[in-house]
Amino acid sequence: MAAITATSLLTILKAGSYPYSVRFRTTEPKFPIYPYVIVRKAKPQGSDEDYVTITKRDGFEITLFVRYTRTPDQEEKDQTAVEEEILSLLETTDFGATHLFSESKTWQRRPLQRMYGSQSVITVNITDIVSKSGDGVIGAESKIELNSDGTPTQIQVLRLSDNRGTQVDAHLNDAGQSFWDPTSSEAHSLDFTYESTIALDTIINTAADSKDEIKGKLVRGGVTSKYLFLIGKTIKSGQFDNIERATTTLYVSGTWA
Repeated sequence: MAAITATSLLTILKAGSYPYSVRFRTTEPKFPIYPYVIVRKAKPQGSDEDYVTITKRDGFEITLFVRYTRTPDQEEKDQTAVEEEILSLLETTDFGATHLFSESKTWQRRPLQRMYGSQSVITVNITDIVSKSGDGVIGAESKIELNSDGTPTQIQVLRLSDNRGTQVDAHLNDAGQSFWDPTSSEAHSLDFTYESTIALDTIINTAADSKDEIKGKLVRGGVTSKYLFLIGKTIKSGQFDNIERATTTLYVSGTWA
């Protein structure tokens, strides 16, 4: 992580469109000329480790200093415009995370100490997770592609269950020992959860209603598997304060070259 530095982030912010001229720096000026922005690496990279994962944390702090020379309403309007432009640029910035798991940005304002004005501070915190061994499969890398031979649609997988194998029953002998008896071989199927959208509803419902095989792909751990899918049942779940999710079962009926 941390492919981006305070200097490179400063260059990105300087390219924004602001209601007045803003100076950008990575150090505190000895003789400040207002308004100006300081970009700092607020959190040197830290990490938490367990047996299988490394969680990396990084952060930046951007501070806007504004000296008020006009009416409060005018200053408030333009300062808000600067803050919104900086936030918009931060939202589109790639901070170099291998797998971005969280990225928080929060503005705070407080008065300047020695003059009439205020300073706005936005703190950016980035959390990344990687495999400690380097070989583990990170779920964020998993994607499902549908209609690979026509107009491909690639879907980010939020949760994946890959089902295959043999079902068994157990029986006991006279000594009370358990023995396993294969009863059936389970067909290969995938249950995957994704962000529900109207566009995806149309694609998946059309394929499910046709009851025909479609060409698709499973991208997992950097490996692409080409499968023939039959679209099974889809279950949607939503709540008032969150994004609706859907879970669809894909039955694997074969492969394709």
